[in-house]
Amino acid sequence: MVRRYYKSLKELDLTPWDFMVTEDYLVNIIMHGQLLRIIRLSKCWRASTATAVFLVANTCSRLQVLHISHCGSLTDQAVEDVARKCKELKEVDMSSCYKITDAAMCSLADHAKKFGRTLREQCLWGD
Repeated sequence: MVRRYYKSLKELDLTPWDFMVTEDYLVNIIMHGQLLRIIRLSKCWRASTATAVFLVANTCSRLQVLHISHCGSLTDQAVEDVARKCKELKEVDMSSCYKITDAAMCSLADHAKKFGRTLREQCLWGD
């Protein structure tokens, strides 16, 4: 019954339970969350691993909003995977994700066309 509920989820906000959410718990939800459009995981550092974000990229192709700030284990490769596979992405918050480089953010700007000019313009200074 719970899995059936996960399959109909369009928005997931685990931010209020940041210290309790584990990677296994998040992966279990994401595996069945093909309809997710909004994911908020800010400060969910135990759950927001590169593995979990790769799964988001490969499962949630309709994703429009991803808030995953203050998650120190996030990698450029995971962000680039999201950029390539989540074409509907409009909004991302990866503030205080210190392993993420400008190159990964520019990859988001290049691949996620719905971002508009703002993110692309911020990436031009590096060229």
